[in-house]
Amino acid sequence: MRAATYVVPGAGSPAGVHAYAGRTLDLLRAIERTIDHISENRGHVAVLAGGAVKYLEQLQARPVDAVLDPDGAVCAMFAEALGALERIYRDATVRRAAAASDRRLRGDDGVVEVYDDYLSSLSGCHDVLHEVKEWIETHDALLEPAKGGTYADAGDLIDAIQSDRK
Repeated sequence: MRAATYVVPGAGSPAGVHAYAGRTLDLLRAIERTIDHISENRGHVAVLAGGAVKYLEQLQARPVDAVLDPDGAVCAMFAEALGALERIYRDATVRRAAAASDRRLRGDDGVVEVYDDYLSSLSGCHDVLHEVKEWIETHDALLEPAKGGTYADAGDLIDAIQSDRK
């Protein structure tokens, strides 16, 4: 394996060394800002996920005899939040790949690692929000009165479902 060789234009002159040092400091500042920004976003995601876990635990801890989302607005909100998390995850994945391939970054800079942690948090938050949404939908479906009766075969059931949608 060959070691990387960096050529610094004008490195032999004081002005060249100063220019190289300035560029390096700018890169270090950018790395620090990136890590701080991603860490802050990860904290927001953790708060959201923690709130969703507490909400789900409260729902599961006591019997609820009423439909929670009669018009579907709550589950629609969860669906929108899930879509937003998916878009954020895709964007962060692209940014992580860019950081991993950036030759100016070193492994010990921590940028790729902070993206990995952020992606893991986004995934966990998505999972718990999806679980809450599914719990509400299942709960409400179980409380709906049964429609129809018994069906002789799957075809009769499908016909009944399709007639309900009209």
